[in-house]
Formats: sequence, structure tokens, C-alpha cells
Amino acid sequence: MTQHFNYYPPQPPPQPGVVPLRPLDVGAVIGGSLKAIFRNWQAALLLPFGLYLGVSIVGGLAAIKPFRSMGAAIEDHRGLSSGAIWGVVIVSVVGIALTVAATLIVQTATTVVVSRAVLGRGTSIGQALRAARPRMLPMLGLDILITLMFLALLLIPFGVIAGCVALAVSGEHDAAAVLLGVLGFLLLLVAAGFGIYFGVSFTVAPSALILESVPGPTALRRSRSLVRDNWWRTLGIPLLAGLMAGLAGYVVQLPITGIRYTQLPHTADPNQTFDTTFSPTLLVVSFVLSAAVSAFTQPFMIAVGTLLYHDLRIRKESFHVPLLQMSQLPDDLGPRSPGGGWS
Repeated sequence: MTQHFNYYPPQPPPQPGVVPLRPLDVGAVIGGSLKAIFRNWQAALLLPFGLYLGVSIVGGLAAIKPFRSMGAAIEDHRGLSSGAIWGVVIVSVVGIALTVAATLIVQTATTVVVSRAVLGRGTSIGQALRAARPRMLPMLGLDILITLMFLALLLIPFGVIAGCVALAVSGEHDAAAVLLGVLGFLLLLVAAGFGIYFGVSFTVAPSALILESVPGPTALRRSRSLVRDNWWRTLGIPLLAGLMAGLAGYVVQLPITGIRYTQLPHTADPNQTFDTTFSPTLLVVSFVLSAAVSAFTQPFMIAVGTLLYHDLRIRKESFHVPLLQMSQLPDDLGPRSPGGGWS
């Protein structure tokens, strides 16, 4: 008697959006990130480009007068006036503030865009900003909290190194200065190790804060919990993505760097150097290229982090099940819906 066995090939995982709803490999994270930002290019590329271009223009134009004053002071062999110094300080502070504001908007909006792309939903600029707006201030708080934590790690090593420098300058305790220097260097290595560990452990904290609407400390704990047992993987994927983004940015900006170098006058006159560096043509091209590079690399890295967050939740919490259910529900950012977030 002949027996017949029916063979049914395994069914592929459902894929309502840019990635299949299963644990993601490196290719799925990188490829899904590119798909998410290019399919939603207005919110994920055009919005960052406009923001970073505005920051470059305002910061660059505001820096011309203070730096020209510094160049004139150097040429005339006179000290820098307090007005010139304060001008540089103010321009730097304004530039940092504008950059932080633009980065917050890009971080929150891109995370929303990519999370919706996982469900197969497109996102306009207005939808992204409307969903991201409530999480911008908490995101700023999270950034400040992480910065303070890393500064605290460096406080003791740099304190010991400062003591070493003070003893070396005094010239009275050379042996103690050497011992303090060695101790400070070792403490700096230890702090760097802890910094790398916690930096990787907090990789998906921004995604948790934005998508789960939790406070900053809770987002940090969530990130550490999700990354645990996947630390090396969480280090490797963003590192690979960062190398790819850095290489792309270098290639794009290489022409303007070459033009600047070839046109730089071989003279000690700071005014000629200034006029060449800040020529209108080079400024315009530099502003546009710098904004274009930031408008791609930043959303790309944010997208990688967002998909990594989804991957870790799928691995630890079977998050693919609620994701599939959510993909079959009406759009939470539709015209008649007040919006919502992950849970």
C-alpha cells in the first residue's frame, strides 16, 4: 500500500510594512531603515533637510562677523576685545541650541515615521509632527539625563588628572604627580569602559520613550532590559550603520573639502584665508551639502535604532503578535483619530 504525504512549505512571516514581523537580521534592519525613510521621504528626509539647512544658514551667517573681527585682531597683533570673544560665544551657544532643537524634532518625528512604516502606513510631515510633539520635551530631558550620567563618569578621572597637572606644575611632588597621572589614566579607561557599556545599553531608550510614552528613567530601564542578552548585537548593528552613514557623508562632502583646500591661499594673511573660506559660493554649497548629509545620516541612524527596538521586543516579548493586530486596525493618525502610541 502506497502512502502519500503532503508537504506544505513553511509560510513566510507576515510583512505589512518595511520589515517582516519576526526577529530581524542585520540586512532586514539596514534595508528596512532605508525603505522606511525613502518611502516617507517628505517626513524623513525633506523635513530634516529643511531644519538642518536653516540651522547651517543661521549659524554660518551669524558667525561671519565675530570671526572676521578675530581675524582682524590677529592680523593687527592686538588682543581680542571682549566684544569679539562674547560674539563668538553667543554665536556658538545659538548654534548649539538650534542644532539641539532640530535634532529633537528629527529624532521624534523619524521614530514615529519608522514605527508606522513597520505597520505599512505612510506618514506625512504634519502627521509626524503632530504625533511627535508631545514627546519632544521628554526627549530633551532624556538627552540631558544621559549627558549628566556620562559627565559623572568622567568627573573622578578628570579630577585626578587635574591634581596630577597641578602637582607637575608646582614641581615639588614629581613622584606623586606621576602616580596620580597613572591612576587618572587607569580611571579614565575604566570610565570609558562603563561609558561604552551603558551607551550600548541605552541604545533603544529614545524609541522606548517616544513610542511607549514613558518618562526618561523608565525608558533607560526599558532599554537596559531589552538589550540584556543582546548587548553585542546591539553594539554591532548601529556600529555598522554608523560606518555606512559616515562613509556616505564623507564621499558627499569630499568635493567641497577638495575645493576649499585647492583655493586656500598660501599666505599668512588671515583676511585672505577668511575671504576664501567664507566666500558666498563655497558657503552656499557647504550649507546645502552639510544639510543633505545630516538629513540622510541622522534619520538613517534613528531608523536603525527604531527597528532594533522592534527587533528586541519581538525577541523578548513576542511583539510581532500585537504589531500584526495593530497593522489591521484603522490608522491611529487618520483625520478622525486623536492619535496614539505603542504599549
